[in-house]
Amino acid sequence: MNKMDIMNKILLTLFIGIIFSCSKDKDIEIDQVSIIGTWKLIALTSNANEELQDDLGPSDICFWTETYTETTMITTYFSGANCGIESIDSDVSTYVINGTNLLETFDNGQSSVSLEILELTGSTLKLQDSYHEDGENYVDIYTYTKQ
Repeated sequence: MNKMDIMNKILLTLFIGIIFSCSKDKDIEIDQVSIIGTWKLIALTSNANEELQDDLGPSDICFWTETYTETTMITTYFSGANCGIESIDSDVSTYVINGTNLLETFDNGQSSVSLEILELTGSTLKLQDSYHEDGENYVDIYTYTKQ
């Protein structure tokens, strides 16, 4: 075996090692502290179709925010004619983050929803909800900006 063959085998071995040692985004741990704060919903897509105005319109909700503490999530709905804020309603739930999974529990522990954290930066939170309803699969993506 000549030096070139040995060098090629070493490079190939290193290349394969690098490929298999790289982690995927799914392996990234989310720091629970980084989600703490108030986030305003700015976009909602369902199966890649923009749904925010369709979702808000019939309920007269102008917008909503989600405020995270260390263990609690408060969803606040702001509504009123022509978005003149006349009423504010809210729901309180608990949550826990495990990897990129956010598990929200509400109704005194009787119900829960598991969301995937797609992005969490100092200014953007993006959550994905995948579910099956009326014989169809749905993927909803909620995009928030930090307030």
